[in-house]
Amino acid sequence: MDKTGAMALRLSAADRETFLDRYRTTLAEQHGRTMKEFVVVPAELVGRADELEDWFDRSWDWIGTLKPKPTKRR
Repeated sequence: MDKTGAMALRLSAADRETFLDRYRTTLAEQHGRTMKEFVVVPAELVGRADELEDWFDRSWDWIGTLKPKPTKRR
């Protein structure tokens, strides 16, 4: 959730395109930057938990495949 209350999900490229087309939404923006892997969840979808749950699961599964960023600490 951003400071305006908008929810965003991080999705794979294929899921991201499907989501953008199906829900007619946009990529998320934070601090003046477009977040290329994040899509804005439309307010009407937030109220449909069963449908949104599938997208959360897809996001969770895809994020689990990503390598962690290297730490800058020694």
